[in-house]
Amino acid sequence: MTWIALLLCGTAPLVELSLKPSALTTASHARLSDVLSLDSFQRLAADGAPDLQLATLRGETRIGRGAVAAAIAKALPETEIKWSGPTATVVRRKGGSFSAGALEQAVADWMEAHAPADGAFYVDQIIAPRLSNTPPGAMTYRVRRRGERPLIGRGSLYVDLYLDNKKYKTLAVQVVTSVETLVAKPLKDIDRGEPIREQDIEWAFERIDRVVAPLVTADDFEGLRARTPLRAGVVLTRRHVEAIPLVERNRPVTVIAGRGNLKIRLKARALDTGAAGDRVRVKNLGSGAVLYGRVQKNGEIKLETL
Repeated sequence: MTWIALLLCGTAPLVELSLKPSALTTASHARLSDVLSLDSFQRLAADGAPDLQLATLRGETRIGRGAVAAAIAKALPETEIKWSGPTATVVRRKGGSFSAGALEQAVADWMEAHAPADGAFYVDQIIAPRLSNTPPGAMTYRVRRRGERPLIGRGSLYVDLYLDNKKYKTLAVQVVTSVETLVAKPLKDIDRGEPIREQDIEWAFERIDRVVAPLVTADDFEGLRARTPLRAGVVLTRRHVEAIPLVERNRPVTVIAGRGNLKIRLKARALDTGAAGDRVRVKNLGSGAVLYGRVQKNGEIKLETL
């Protein structure tokens, strides 16, 4: 009896299915035909079920009954499944012989998975080396970051090549990336040491392909000044700005000390220059003792110890 006949009779078709305990494929995605036993897949195929795509493969992937049932339900919503056999299939991706295209795709997949969370991320170019006289066998790729280099701009990644599951060679693959994100730009030239006011800044989305330092964000504008002369229109990074010092070396400061509800304020001399949050040294004018504290937003210094 066909599925259509069963539906006309008002009875949901029941199909008995079983999974393979494991499967090996050269494809980048696992499909129904990979995970179902041959007779199970033939039962579905005979009634018009497509060879559905289930999951993207990266090495070894476990696909359980739930994922398979959910895929079948989208294609055959009236079908009821009776399971037998294993509860999941472990699918291993077997590589093919080396190709630059496969290497570039492995890098592109890795970049997509590790793209920065903020802004639209673009992989503009992948420059993969060519290999000749590669021994025959199943080639797979493991991409990893090269140190702590930023992912924006021109850089490179390491790719370990595995031949029949044994490490064969490591390649350096060049990548060129960019990101479209919100940036701050001065509306006018700003001299070194001049405070940066919010009305002196415009915000715009811009596609950038080079980041040498973290970008200045909207939360950074409290108490900033130009570390270097700034030209109008430059994209502001943390290298361009610095916090305005609230404490100057060799100037008198107010020091707060105490525990619980007991607070003591006394005068001291700053031995360092510091902005809010900086750890500085102070000298007690009475005892001459050198103490350490944190600069507060009001310019006072809170001692770390009594």
